[in-house]
Amino acid sequence: MVFLREHRPQLAERLAQADTSDPPGSDSRLREAWRKSAPWIRLREEDPEAFQRQFAEFSRANDAERQADQLWRAMESGADAATIARLKGELSKSIESAMDARRENQKRELEEMTARLERVRASMDEQEKGREAFVLKQMDRLLETAKNRRGRDGGDRPKPPRGG
Repeated sequence: MVFLREHRPQLAERLAQADTSDPPGSDSRLREAWRKSAPWIRLREEDPEAFQRQFAEFSRANDAERQADQLWRAMESGADAATIARLKGELSKSIESAMDARRENQKRELEEMTARLERVRASMDEQEKGREAFVLKQMDRLLETAKNRRGRDGGDRPKPPRGG
């Protein structure tokens, strides 16, 4: 609940109210809230920077959905044109904000993937440079193992039976 109170106060409040008004149903709602919150809690512990970015994106998208609901209710109830225009403007800004947060996350993901790709490429280049030496070393190791095995076995190993 601490996480919810800190990051999703409205949800925490609804759960607290449900706990007092519907104790049997509150257990299932709390389990569901935990199921949805657990990945966020793990991310916050493992990578606080990524948590901040991703949670900002999530929150902004959530705000846009809430504002869309609010606009829809206003349109359904026949609100005046000025109210509709104001709500549309707020929704548009929320969508743009969510989009900006998403692009920032994608930009960061691309930077991380590019850095990882560069590390893999460098590793492959190093392997290729040392390929001949590795092959020779591996050949010596395998021949030494074969020599030792032959010495222990007292000769050739028996041939495996043929399928027939």
